[in-house]
Amino acid sequence: MDPLGILEKPTEWTYTEKYRGAGNFQIWLPFTVGNVKLCSIGNLVWIKEKDAAMVIELIQTETSTSGSKIMIQGYTLEN
Repeated sequence: MDPLGILEKPTEWTYTEKYRGAGNFQIWLPFTVGNVKLCSIGNLVWIKEKDAAMVIELIQTETSTSGSKIMIQGYTLEN
């Protein structure tokens, strides 16, 4: 597999590891052209700090007075 790119400036992320079964994650990102191109359902995200690969299963956008954000979430490949 070849990397498609690097997500730009994540503002917040959570990763829940589970003893049995798949873990899950949630990442908030600024709404940029680069992030929009990389965030597609079925794409893989690798979190280097956790040495974990995950699959994107949900994408949501949010707009507020401080700007637009993308939230992606999914599960680890153990699923």
